[in-house]
Amino acid sequence: MTRLITFLGTTDYRELAYARPGGNARVRTRFVARAISELWECDQVIVMATDKAWARNGEELSDDLARLDMRLERRPIPDGKDETELRAQFRSLLETIGQTGESPLLLDITHGFRAQPFFAASALSLLMASNDLPVDTRITYGAMEATDAQGITPIWDLTPFLMMQELAQGVATLKDTGHGGPLIRALRRETERLSARKRAGERAEFDRSNALVTAVERFCNDLATLRLPSLTIGRTPGKGSTQNLLEKLKEYRETCARDHPALQPLLDDLAEMARPLVTDTLFGEEGQKALTHLARLYLGFSRPLEAAAVAREGYVGLFAESPAATDAGCDGFDMAARANAEMHAMRSETGRTIADTRNDLLHAGMRKNPDPADAARRNAERAVSDYAAAPLAPPEPAAPARSLFVTRHPGAVEWARRQGLEAEVVPHLNPAEIRPGDTVIGTLPVHLVAEICRRGARYLHLTLHTPPEARGRELSADDLEAFGARLQAYEARAT
Repeated sequence: MTRLITFLGTTDYRELAYARPGGNARVRTRFVARAISELWECDQVIVMATDKAWARNGEELSDDLARLDMRLERRPIPDGKDETELRAQFRSLLETIGQTGESPLLLDITHGFRAQPFFAASALSLLMASNDLPVDTRITYGAMEATDAQGITPIWDLTPFLMMQELAQGVATLKDTGHGGPLIRALRRETERLSARKRAGERAEFDRSNALVTAVERFCNDLATLRLPSLTIGRTPGKGSTQNLLEKLKEYRETCARDHPALQPLLDDLAEMARPLVTDTLFGEEGQKALTHLARLYLGFSRPLEAAAVAREGYVGLFAESPAATDAGCDGFDMAARANAEMHAMRSETGRTIADTRNDLLHAGMRKNPDPADAARRNAERAVSDYAAAPLAPPEPAAPARSLFVTRHPGAVEWARRQGLEAEVVPHLNPAEIRPGDTVIGTLPVHLVAEICRRGARYLHLTLHTPPEARGRELSADDLEAFGARLQAYEARAT
């Protein structure tokens, strides 16, 4: 069911021959509402009218529509002579437009008087922002001043105004929050509208914004899920989602200038916001500039968790010795090198403070004395500020690899001596002290083995076949040899 919402004034309207753009049908009538109802095959007409307007023209309009068996409903509105009446006028318009549900909607502003068309546009904007506006919404205007020599008065389709407004809101939302859903929906709706015009012969070519929609979606998905490498460098240099977005914005520029001139400055602003994220590597000064910009973007989006997470990962990158420790997802990335940089970063008070801020936000403040929201936000701002001010750390000389034998049993120590095993014997293992290249020997639980491997060290398990009668007692070196003791390498990974 198509609903028409229109206005009625106090003017003594003259009879005109109205026509749709590009259409051959003509409707002669004093009231544009009657012409639109017939030309667009509307099922219901809702007239927004003051008492004076209804007294002047309401009865005749009702009679004119009755000839089409059309149901007319009048919604009273005040004159709008002061602020109170203007607000009441807006509320009435918002309620009327909002009650259309999913049905196709035509809003005709031909006879809108004074502020009425402006408040109608505001109501459309509000419903659009809340995603409550029918997908098939059109705005029409009977252009009496454009009546041609044959006496035909065109009814202009002003729907592009609505689409430009929706696109502008979408870009503004992306710039303010980093969320691209409204812009993606608006671009898809505009693609459908322009494609329909092409099929109807009203346009020379199909819309070409599909590639832009895909680029916006990929960029926003990476922002939402904090995919730092994908946003900035991609799996190969220059192939990140930000670079792809900038390329598609550039390709779309000509089309946008033609179809959506009001949108072009906003797209330029979006490109300017994204451009500093493009880098060939996250290593060194170039990569740190990109991550610092991203952390500050998240703060601007009021997303402190993501800001603190970027600050934490960026701070670790300050201690990287090569791109192998920073460029995740690329060929040559080495988790052991990353673990080494992380170890050095977390030795500093700044690194631990940034990490603590990230952890507090990540765990939703679930601790004994959680910070209030404003303090958590300030902590995130401080973390980003501390990270941005930190210098690139000079590469530290690599510590020599160590062999650690984790055991409290004298028999195992003697067995190792007999095997010629050169290893430092320790009764307990502190995983935080494990460095890439170290070798750890012992009979450790699997979660410690996984942490050893994550830090780039090698794990050798002391394996033997202990008979039932020997279990539960202290084993000597002779026992170990008798039971076939040997070292076997294992790898473990937490999932």
